Amino acid sequence: MIRLIICSFIVVCSCATTKDINQQGITLANEKKYPQALQKFLKAHEQQPDRFETCLNVAQMYIMLQDTKQAIVYIDKALDLNAQLLDIHLLKMQVLFIQGEKVRAIEILDTLAKKHRDSPRLYTLLLSMGDEALKQKKWKDSYKWYQKAIDINPQQSKGYIALSRALIFKGSDSEESYGNFVTSIDSRNEQFNKAKSTLRKAVYVNNDDFDAHLMLAMIAMQMKDYSEAQIEFAEALRVEPNNIIALTSNSFNENQMGNISKSMEYLKRAKQLYPERVEPLFLEATLFIQQSEFSQAVLVYIGIWTKHPRLRNNVVQNFQVNMSSYFPWIVELLNHSNQKIANFSLDILKEITKQDFARDTTKWQVWYKEKGKYENQKN
Repeated sequence: MIRLIICSFIVVCSCATTKDINQQGITLANEKKYPQALQKFLKAHEQQPDRFETCLNVAQMYIMLQDTKQAIVYIDKALDLNAQLLDIHLLKMQVLFIQGEKVRAIEILDTLAKKHRDSPRLYTLLLSMGDEALKQKKWKDSYKWYQKAIDINPQQSKGYIALSRALIFKGSDSEESYGNFVTSIDSRNEQFNKAKSTLRKAVYVNNDDFDAHLMLAMIAMQMKDYSEAQIEFAEALRVEPNNIIALTSNSFNENQMGNISKSMEYLKRAKQLYPERVEPLFLEATLFIQQSEFSQAVLVYIGIWTKHPRLRNNVVQNFQVNMSSYFPWIVELLNHSNQKIANFSLDILKEITKQDFARDTTKWQVWYKEKGKYENQKN
């Protein structure tokens, strides 16, 4: 169900007796006693049928009682009394969507977009409808709502960012399929390029939009254009110098460029600013692994394992996902001189493989080799 944006639009009317009845209705509505509230509002409407407020009060109770047909009746009465009020049109449009009357609802929306191009309420509603469509994995619908928001207010960066997000998290051509990014490389790059173009417009209207610069940096990093990512991370950090996502992501990007000292500088800053956060620690372990400093990486994981026990599954999953590249060096650490490193290596091996060959590296290596043959035969 579409969330109503003016569900609190219950109005107290001026007539003394009607005001008392409306107040009683409001009290009952706040207590979620909608049938009783409806009776109060109907009575108020009988006393003052020429006020659009009483019509809306009745309409909203019918909505809460899921009687949208009757709700439309009273919304239309409100429109007959005050066709200039944007909120009434928005309410009717949303109820039509609830009823599945998509064509009629969009007709209303298109008319409102022409008449109220500068309305913040309409702009916000269009963005929220795009967000709702995105949650439901209705990609084309989300694009349409975001584009309509951009059309009525092209000087706001939020619409461009929302549309870019929808393009990035498209999943695939199927609306039922959802993934972090589009699946094939060619399709992914096409969507990324569309998102970049849209984000450039966001930056054009607001060069201080942190999200726009951060998303441009993330896209560039995904496309392995680390130099462009470096520029956009710098812009993002100019706007929000202490943002943990920008700091840790920029640290990773600098590492990919071979700028190890800069990478560790950003990582150190993130750790100092957010000593209780684990994102910098996971990144630090990853950077150590990329530099083949495996024992140092394990010490970081031991720290996460000890200080943040709720995240132990995340550590295990990280090793499971990277098993093919991690397995050789984990086995080598089974007999490390540091007992903590050796014990952790054994514990993580047993956890991700469900095997136990103690510290016999030869048996572990043979098992893994046989497992690889079995997996190849399966495929």
